[in-house]
Order: sequence, then structure tokens, then C-alpha cells
Amino acid sequence: MPRRAEKRPPAGDTPSAGASSLLRELDGYAFSYAYPGSQLKDHIYERSRRLFAVGDAQRDALLTREAVLGRQTEIHKAVLDAIGGLPPSDAPLNARVTGILEGRGFTVEKIIFESRPHHYVTANLYVPAHRNGRIPAVLFLCGHHVASKQHPEYQVVCQTLAHAGLIVLAQDPVGQGERFSYFDPATGLATVSAGTRDHDTAGVQCRFLGDGVARYFLHDAMRGIDYLSTRSEVDPDRIGVTGNSGGGTQASLVMLADPRIAAAAPATFIMTRDSYQRTGQPQDAEQIWPGFTRAGYDHEDILLAMAPKPVCVLAVTADFFPIEGTRRTVGRAKRIWELFGCGSKLELVEDRALHAYTRPLARAAGHFFAKHLLGREVDLADFAPDPFPPDKLQCTKSGQVRSEFADAEFVFDATGARLKEAGQTRRAAPAEERKARAVEWL
Repeated sequence: MPRRAEKRPPAGDTPSAGASSLLRELDGYAFSYAYPGSQLKDHIYERSRRLFAVGDAQRDALLTREAVLGRQTEIHKAVLDAIGGLPPSDAPLNARVTGILEGRGFTVEKIIFESRPHHYVTANLYVPAHRNGRIPAVLFLCGHHVASKQHPEYQVVCQTLAHAGLIVLAQDPVGQGERFSYFDPATGLATVSAGTRDHDTAGVQCRFLGDGVARYFLHDAMRGIDYLSTRSEVDPDRIGVTGNSGGGTQASLVMLADPRIAAAAPATFIMTRDSYQRTGQPQDAEQIWPGFTRAGYDHEDILLAMAPKPVCVLAVTADFFPIEGTRRTVGRAKRIWELFGCGSKLELVEDRALHAYTRPLARAAGHFFAKHLLGREVDLADFAPDPFPPDKLQCTKSGQVRSEFADAEFVFDATGARLKEAGQTRRAAPAEERKARAVEWL
């Protein structure tokens, strides 16, 4: 039988008045029969594992094409609900080309467009020099390298895809590249570090409204597809998506939410949520989709959302996203493509490497998109990418949209506008309704 908590006076200390005395008194209580430090985590992890099992059972019950299509509809709605829906996409893109670079067999156009009014997206468009009519395109979504589209690792992927004969749009996500959210033009410094710190700061602000910052990452990506569709060189019915790490997250969101995508190659992200939970690592703000676990969804559903379209999961064997989870997810999802009579359209390519969009994975993506979007095989064995100096790919003169555009807005501006709308709606409701809603929430 557990013993009562024993009160142990702090050694060598005399209680004094006020809060400090109370804190010292509380510190004196010792629970000698249990260590409570991990109990909350253990409880949440165990509850999550039970829900992961429920999700497996739900997916195992998908025995017909109709059932798969029904789950796709559910997933699409669930992910949009989880992130607070999407901003409107009816505003003009106001796209402009700010410069052109010549590469070996391709050009790079430096693009700026507005995903929402005053939200400027900086991007590079790789266009093969030799093409015939409208050709396929791939949206490349960057991971967490702060330099984003300008990072040599990502340039290698984009150049490889362009060499394969595909148009590629690589765009900076929120808080990276030329889109630092908290950049101060006066000092030339970011008051909040770019990348994950930027994302988490904006994400916490979103959370108080019931939004996920992922809504803005996804919306930017979908507007990138809108931009590709305006280009006379692009066949809008043959657009693919790829990206690794945080870009794999964004690619996964696009796979879940945008039916226009004809093929997808998510890299170094697809796993199982149970396997990642066991690593004890956190996730970036845009990787958190509230309610996903409760609904029984997992990364297998990211793949199922694309069936029976071509999907190539790209992975490395020494990742912090466990390769065992990747193999399980792809292995389980394979039967869904077989149900549609096209099992070969779901594949897994692994490279023995650390977390990166490696050159072997870039070549695998080139082969995959050429096969399924161009309808032909390509030889990439001897292609040697030659990344530009990063500053050459800048779309703005200063390197940051906040310095370039006085009217530039960011996620916290959108959150502020959403907060104002929510306040107006709340104040317009009768007092009894507000009280009832508050009680229901509690």
C-alpha cells in the first residue's frame, strides 16, 4: 500500500513569509513511493499507441476501391480541419521575373509572386533549354536549410530534374530563404532566428486561434502550383511534387490536400508516427496536425491519399525519421495500389546515407518523374550538377522581402487579422450563446 507523502523540512533553512516560503515548503514534500516525472508522457504515448492500432485496423478494412476513395475524402477534410482550413486563393499572383541565369542546358528565372495579398513568395524556375510544346513540371519544396532554394543540396535536385527534361519551381517557405518573418531591415538581423524557431514562434500564435501554421505552408505550395499552371511552357495536368525533411512534410500536405498533383516523391519524412514517437524527438510547428492521432491517421494515409497515382518514397537508412517506420508504411500501403491493379506505381528507394536529399535520391526522383510524367526513361548517370553561388539565385536585391517591399506581410499579420475577425464574431453573439460555448469548451 503506498505510503503518504512525507513532509521533509528543507535542511538549514528557516521558513519566511510570502511566496518564497511557500515554494520552499512545497519543495519539502517528497513522494517516496513513485517518480511522477514521466507519467504524463507515458500516458500520452500509450494512448497514442492504442489509436495507432485503431488506425491500422481501419486501413486493413479497406478492401474495395470505393472504400479507399471514401477514406481519401475523409483524410482530405480531416487535414484541412486540423490546420484551420485554407486562406482564399482568388487573389492575383502578381508574378514578376526579376532576373535570369544561364545554366548548362537550362535557364533559371528568379520569380516573386504573392500567395496572398502582400505575402511575397520568392522562387526559382528551372526551365530546360530543349523542350517541345507544353511539358511536365515539378514543385520542389525546401526543407529546413535556412538558405532554402539557394542551398547547394536543393540546387542539385532541381538541376537533376531539369536535366531529366522537367520544369522545376523551387520556392522559399515561410521563415526561410528570402522570407524571414522577423527580419529587421534597420539592423539587417532577424529578431527571431530563421527556420524552425521562426516557424515555432508563428505556430504558437496560430495555435491560440485553433489554426496550424501548416495552413500557410500548404497554401503557399498550392499557389506555387497555380503559378506553374499559368506558364505557357507547363502542362497543368502533369505536375508533380517533391521535397525532403520539412519539404517532405510540405509535399505530404500537398499530397493530402491538392488533387491536381499527378505524381509525388516525398523524401526523408515518410515513416510511422509510432516509430518517431519512440525517438523522443519533437516536430516543427508545421508538422503538427491537431487531431490526426485521435482520428487514427498515420503516414500510411499520406500515401493512400494519392492512390492510384504514382508515388516514390525516397529515404535514407541513417535518418532521425526511422527507416523501419518508412519500410512498414510503404509495405502496408502497397496492397492499396495492387487493389487498383497498379502495384508498381508505389515504390521505395533507399540510399545508405544520413538525413539529406542525396544525389542518388535526386537521380531516383529524376527517373521517377521522367517515367511517369514524361513517359520515357532518362540517363542521368553521367550528369554532374553545378550549383550556383547562393547569392546568384536571390530574387530580391537585398536578399529579404521585408527590405524590398514596404507592404510585406507575414504569418503573424495574417494571425492578427484572424484574431480581429474572431473577436468581432464573438462580440456579435448573444451573451447566453457565448457563455454556453465557453461552458461546452471547458
